[in-house]
Amino acid sequence: MSVFNASQYLSAAVESILAQSLSDFEFIIIDDGSSDSSLSILRKYESGDSRIRVISQQNAGLTKALNVGISQSRGEFVARMDADDIAMPNRLVLQTDYLKKHPECVAVGSHILLADPDGDLLTEEEVPHTHEAIVAKLQSGVGAVPHPTALIRSDALRSVGGYRESFTYAQDLDLWLRLAEVGRLANLPQALLQYRLHPNSITSRQRTRQIESAERAVREAYQRTDKPLPADFHIPCPPSPSAERTYRSWARMAWRSGNLVVAHKHAWNAFRLAPFSLSNLGIARLLVSRPPKAA
Repeated sequence: MSVFNASQYLSAAVESILAQSLSDFEFIIIDDGSSDSSLSILRKYESGDSRIRVISQQNAGLTKALNVGISQSRGEFVARMDADDIAMPNRLVLQTDYLKKHPECVAVGSHILLADPDGDLLTEEEVPHTHEAIVAKLQSGVGAVPHPTALIRSDALRSVGGYRESFTYAQDLDLWLRLAEVGRLANLPQALLQYRLHPNSITSRQRTRQIESAERAVREAYQRTDKPLPADFHIPCPPSPSAERTYRSWARMAWRSGNLVVAHKHAWNAFRLAPFSLSNLGIARLLVSRPPKAA
C-alpha cells in the first residue's frame, strides 16, 4: 500500500487489512513523502503489529512507490491496497484460495462497492469475470481488474518487471496487459473492497494524461503480440465532470441501488451548488417518487 497524505481515511484502510480472516501476511506500507500525519499514524500501527513494515521515502509517485513495496515483499502473492479504501474481511482468503486452485491464473480482482467520501455506499460495480472478457476490456483501454482489489502471483509480477515507471498514469492497465501475456486474469463475482470516490478527484489535465498513457499501453501491447491495432482504435477523453454533476451522478447510483437516504444527501449537495439547474429538478422528481423511509 502506498500512502500520500491520506490521514483522514488511513486508519480504516489499515484496520481492514489487519482484520482479514487470513492472518498470515506481511503488510508493507510505503509512506511516499506525506506532509500530514500519515507517517505518525503508520508508525503507531507498526509498533503494535509485527506484520506491518513501514517504509518512509521522499515523494516519488505511486508507480515507484509500488515497485519499492514489490521489491521488499517475500510472499507467494502480492495484494494491492489503497490508503482510502476498505477491504472486506474475507478478501485475502477468497483470493488466495482462488489462485491456489487455478495455477494458470496470475492475478485475480473482484467487484467493488463504490462509496462516497463519508463511506456511505452508492452502488456495486461489476466487472468481467473471465480472462477473455477482461482482455477485451483491457484492449479497449479499460482497466477491467480494479487496481486495489488485485492479488497477483509474485513470480509472475517479477517476471514482467513489475510496474513500468515510465507510466505515471494507467500503470495498472499496462501491468494487466503484460500479465495477460504470461497467464490468465480473473475477477471474483463478489465485492471484496469498498472503493471511496471523491468529487473532482481527477482534473482535466490528469484525465488527458491518463488517456494518453492508456492508449500507449494498448498500442504497445498490440506491438508485443504482433497483432494489428484496430484502425479505429481511440479512447475518448470526456471532460472532467463538475462537482455538481458528480453529486448528481452519485444520487442516481444510490437511488438505483435503493440507498435512498444517500441519494437524497447527494441530490441536496447538487442543489446547493446549482439550485436552478434543470437536471437537478429532474433528480428531485426522481427522488420524490421513492422518498427514504423514516428512521
